[in-house]
Amino acid sequence: MGFKNYIYMAYINLLRRKKVVITNVGLFSLALIIFMATSACTKGLDIFIDQFILNTVQHRTLMISAMRYDDFSKIYDRFADDERIIDIYDLEQSSGFEIINKEEVFGEKTEEEYYVYLEPYNKAIAPYLLAGDLIEDTQHIAPMPKFYYPKLHGTINYMKEGIKFLDGEDFIGKTLVIEFPIYDANGKEEMVVIDTYTYDFKVIGVYDNIANLNDACDIYVPVQDLNYINQKMEEESVGFAQIYNHNLAVVVDDFKNVNDIINELLAIGYEGKLKARIGPIKEIMISITVIGFIISLVTLIFAVLNISISTLNHIKKRKNEIGLLKAIGYLNKNITTMVLVETLMIGMISVFSSYVISYSLTLLANLFIKHNMTMYMSRLSIRLQPQTIIAVLIVGVIVPILSSMLGIHYVLGLQPTEALKTTE
Repeated sequence: MGFKNYIYMAYINLLRRKKVVITNVGLFSLALIIFMATSACTKGLDIFIDQFILNTVQHRTLMISAMRYDDFSKIYDRFADDERIIDIYDLEQSSGFEIINKEEVFGEKTEEEYYVYLEPYNKAIAPYLLAGDLIEDTQHIAPMPKFYYPKLHGTINYMKEGIKFLDGEDFIGKTLVIEFPIYDANGKEEMVVIDTYTYDFKVIGVYDNIANLNDACDIYVPVQDLNYINQKMEEESVGFAQIYNHNLAVVVDDFKNVNDIINELLAIGYEGKLKARIGPIKEIMISITVIGFIISLVTLIFAVLNISISTLNHIKKRKNEIGLLKAIGYLNKNITTMVLVETLMIGMISVFSSYVISYSLTLLANLFIKHNMTMYMSRLSIRLQPQTIIAVLIVGVIVPILSSMLGIHYVLGLQPTEALKTTE
């Protein structure tokens, strides 16, 4: 019997039990859709974490503390010519300050406080610069974030910001003046501001704060400027315990090299700690993966059982027909092929349906990300991977074959004379 005949007979037999077939296809498709959706989300988040979070400057900067700056000499000697190290610099704590010439800079009178958060400029920032550049050993200059918001002073969220960002390029050439306080905490319940100093910097360019996951008010000033501000605050404030530890920043070229550098630092007596660590997005990815695959597996088991039982029941109802086919010369392999083709057709319909639905879901997911999630998540892309598509196709073949085993076993043991005698 030709293959076309097998297809035709399988088609007729599937139509005879249309409701059951729809249920089988639905269950099987659901299992495959959950699997593909889970794989697409997991892979998308994995790529996003690896390329757009872990490899940002903050996540590959190691902080090392020591009693004196002289104690860092071994680090400079060990890593001065290491190609994995982009920059090494002395660093005091980053700080946020209020802009005091806001009317001049923003062209409006307002009672609101406008902020910048001063970060230390280093060579690793250069690839993120969109316009302008920082000249080494130059003071009182800085690049602005491309998407700037002076009233934002907090952490990055997941859902879309309900604010209008300013274009950092509009501030190129302008000078911002910030004020930093000197405190008296000696014997007082609350710190009292006893004096203030100002620091000014000229905006000489913009950098991509989305790609580097900076808050929208982060300004990169020269390291010596930031150190000056922190030392001035520490030296002139009253009632603060002296901070004897000093910090050194080591910027690694790629996150994949961070652990190696940490181990090499330990070998020469230093403990390197990451300046920034990944947030809950990693746990979200793991949760999606585990929950998704468990639901997919459970649904797949139900689908296999349902297809197996429904196929066996249908074969039992066709006992007379099968007995007649055997009586007129059909071999077991012919009838086995018929059963396999039927279940494989269920599998292929399920695979095709799951492809169409899963692809549509990824389009909807990416539209949701684009229009509803924060600009920092805009590089997250949910895509079906080739290996997932191939895996689904393989499952779409294997599962029907496994599901037909009970029916095939029944067919092989069925004697023509016995089958023809029954009235089922």
